[in-house]
Amino acid sequence: SQLSQTHPLTLGAVTAYSAAYYTDVTKFVIANCHSATAIYSLFHNDNGTDYSRGNALQYETEIGPNRTVEKSTTANDGGGYGVKVGGTIGFQSNGTAYFTLTIYGNTQMAR
Repeated sequence: SQLSQTHPLTLGAVTAYSAAYYTDVTKFVIANCHSATAIYSLFHNDNGTDYSRGNALQYETEIGPNRTVEKSTTANDGGGYGVKVGGTIGFQSNGTAYFTLTIYGNTQMAR
């Protein structure tokens, strides 16, 4: 199911998803809505909202103009990236309103 969607209006890293329950993130859909090649970074931090190269899932990755890329995840025995309660997925781009990020996965009430 869709967990979140964001269209950041800032150059700094933003929290795209914050886990209220243990979550398996299974897919990212990253759409470059800009008319030029743009750069993004995607982060996973189970301890808060500090996003850096050290917790990047993808760092400074280029996407061509008006293109959409799907990234399916198969970590944790096919269940996706495990995000603990309070953990976050962060996103950053090199321009304001360049990207739309949609995150898909499954939440678990208890784990």
